[in-house]
Amino acid sequence: MNNMRIKWLYRLLSLPLAAVMLMTAIPVAAKTVVQLPFICSPSSDPNVTVQIMVDLDSAYVYGAANWEKGTVGRVLKWECYDVKGRSSNNEWLLIPFGDSLAWIHYGSMRIQGDYTSLPIMDKAVAKVAVIKELPQGLPYVNWHQRYLYQASKWAGRDTSIFTVIGDCNSEYAVYLGRFAASGFDTSSDPKLAYTANWFTESFSRTSLATRGSFNTAMAFDSTWSDPKQCGGDEGPLACELRMSKASILVIAVGTGDQHDWRNFAANYRAIIEYTLNQGVLPVLMTKADSLDSLEGGAPADYINNVIRSLGVAYNVPVIDFYLATRTLPNNGMLVERNDAQKATNSFHLNEQGMDMRMFMTLQTLKAIAGF
Repeated sequence: MNNMRIKWLYRLLSLPLAAVMLMTAIPVAAKTVVQLPFICSPSSDPNVTVQIMVDLDSAYVYGAANWEKGTVGRVLKWECYDVKGRSSNNEWLLIPFGDSLAWIHYGSMRIQGDYTSLPIMDKAVAKVAVIKELPQGLPYVNWHQRYLYQASKWAGRDTSIFTVIGDCNSEYAVYLGRFAASGFDTSSDPKLAYTANWFTESFSRTSLATRGSFNTAMAFDSTWSDPKQCGGDEGPLACELRMSKASILVIAVGTGDQHDWRNFAANYRAIIEYTLNQGVLPVLMTKADSLDSLEGGAPADYINNVIRSLGVAYNVPVIDFYLATRTLPNNGMLVERNDAQKATNSFHLNEQGMDMRMFMTLQTLKAIAGF
């Protein structure tokens, strides 16, 4: 077989099956495309002429009408949004997103209405206004906790870096990256603006100890570590603290422990103790959901109560995010549905939940650093 035939065969074997069938004239059975029903209720705004429904399991929304600006949040299948405008190339639509706006790519949605009649708003950029009233649940940061933070530099830590260990709600796109991409209008609070500037490098870092479905048992399990950046037997927590040189660790886990809640206290305690032993100040955070009791059979608010009690036991700050979200729409969580369009137990944060958690994080960092 000559070289030309070998190259042709190699390329043929590298092609998708459908392409091979087409090239070799093999009949391909027609594929039935199942269209999702458009379940959105009519908009309450009489001026809205176009609506969208998300038809992917999950998708991200962006701070500008391009892929480079960065993600400012996540949307889930079946969610509905009014549309305010479009990009000049008709590939992006502008939607209300919490107290701001966001861009979503047309490939993520089903559209109802003539979106080409909408105004072109290419220059619209997501901008989240700072929450003006202090919510319940912010920690009182005492002198001991500030001392642990300041002493971290003696352990070789960078006092301008904080990081996070967490699950899907702590993934970069919906937590730190959301702040980096959209920004918060902190102009009304100079100390909060200074805090954001001091920790600015932290908002552009993707934590090695954060991923969807992450739970406390994974913190020390090297199976979940990035092999390119972590040692062979190094767990995600150890790897992230080593690589980031962070002085503060926000511990935002618990949602993924709903079925293993009996082991939560021991696992969570191990995370706190390891963090303290590394010269890092742990900041504990309760979760907005109740999956441990709704799905796991735990006593009501069990995991959050463990977090609160361990905060007292170790004298470290606790951001009581659960308490703060009780005043938000759907308690700060998305209204989630399964493929039968039936409501399920919510645990992903909605736009207001994302904004509240970022605000509480900034306020806590300000108190710890003493700004």
